[in-house]
Amino acid sequence: MKKQTKAFGYFLVEKEFAESNHEYYQQIFKGFEEICKHKNLKLVKVYEDRFSDESKPQPTKELCKLIRKKNKGDYLINFALGRYMIMSPDGQLEII
Repeated sequence: MKKQTKAFGYFLVEKEFAESNHEYYQQIFKGFEEICKHKNLKLVKVYEDRFSDESKPQPTKELCKLIRKKNKGDYLINFALGRYMIMSPDGQLEII
């Protein structure tokens, strides 16, 4: 059996949407899962920044550290402006 390639997600979300588990918030997570299933990727973690909580930029810092390390994640999936952007290990970008 072939080992699945890892993927990490990132998105910016309003604190109120996250705390209330808003339908839009849930749809974003479902989108990450569906992309990974379709591309046969293992979704390791989704980093979320709650932009009204300026005192906690920790998810962005963690993701930046991860990107600097080799072999930690092959794909990065970013949700912004209503679209998913998938960056492959070789730097190719796909927008869906």
